[in-house]
Amino acid sequence: MVTDDNEYYFLEINTIPGLTSTSLLPKSASCFGYSFEELAKKMVDPAIERFFSKCLV
Repeated sequence: MVTDDNEYYFLEINTIPGLTSTSLLPKSASCFGYSFEELAKKMVDPAIERFFSKCLV
């Protein structure tokens, strides 16, 4: 996660993190104040940006 002050925090280093309601990654993110939807958006948005930046070059 990246805070508003641009500090980076790693909640979990796992190539296939669990994303069920009982998984540690969503629980850790909720401690940071993120809903599941916000967590998913934070994970997907950079990939979408990379995809479109490469397609338009």
